[in-house]
Amino acid sequence: MGDPVVDEIREGIEPTLAARETRVADLHVWRVGRGAYVCAVAAVTHSPTLSADEVRACFSMHEEIRHSTVEIQRCPDQAAG
Repeated sequence: MGDPVVDEIREGIEPTLAARETRVADLHVWRVGRGAYVCAVAAVTHSPTLSADEVRACFSMHEEIRHSTVEIQRCPDQAAG
């Protein structure tokens, strides 16, 4: 989807969570009505405590996102090995 909200979601997550080494691995956005969207985000992180609610907070200012699904994939600690 070429709507600006897609880039705004990604840009809300990655800079906000950069200190927690978090990136957006996959992002899908669907229009479900006039000015209404749902999204599915897969985030990859080194943070052992990052929650889906913290990821959602990064784009919560977008009232047009009516529903979101957030998947968190944790990377193993590189030092433990």
